[in-house]
Amino acid sequence: MSGVRCLAIGICWLTVCVEQLTAQQPPSFHAISATIEAATAVVAFEPPRAEVLTGTALATPTNIALLANVKKICVLPYDGWSAKTVIQALPSTGPIREALQNDKSLRQLRNAASDELEKYGFQTTDCLSSTNDADAELVFTKVLGGFARTDLPTHYWVLYAGEKSAVLVHGEKELLGLSRPAAIWVPLTLTAMAQQIKASIDVAKRSR
Repeated sequence: MSGVRCLAIGICWLTVCVEQLTAQQPPSFHAISATIEAATAVVAFEPPRAEVLTGTALATPTNIALLANVKKICVLPYDGWSAKTVIQALPSTGPIREALQNDKSLRQLRNAASDELEKYGFQTTDCLSSTNDADAELVFTKVLGGFARTDLPTHYWVLYAGEKSAVLVHGEKELLGLSRPAAIWVPLTLTAMAQQIKASIDVAKRSR
């Protein structure tokens, strides 16, 4: 009887461990990119390469100028499992702000990303502040995949113009997408993410 009880406890313990491990794994890049479907003016590859997506509705002189003039960025990391809620709420960043207030690990991720951006000459500002006057909003999350057809942990990001530059799409306000990584160059590190953002802004400056 005790052996059966031990076996049952062992199975339960294994189930709990597997559930915890699954919960800690970020979602796949394909699941996130399918949810976001971010139309942007510039796509970034391996740093320092980036390209203006000519022929798209967003690659206008005005949008390129917005990207080229980005100096101050507010950083908004989110839990990839809530991607659908987050993206459907934009341009309101309420779900991200609420998660940041309640999740220390997300705040640490925000701080780490801000530090990397500042190494490349950007200013960062607190998105939760009522005096947030950022030129752009960096929305990013951890995913699996999106780098050279591997399944490694990566960071999928989209750089949006601020809410003041929101556009109407079929009668609904949407944030204006400025830049994102190419599908096979989703960065492995926060440093690479910052390098891609810098490359995107540099190519926009050259394209004005």
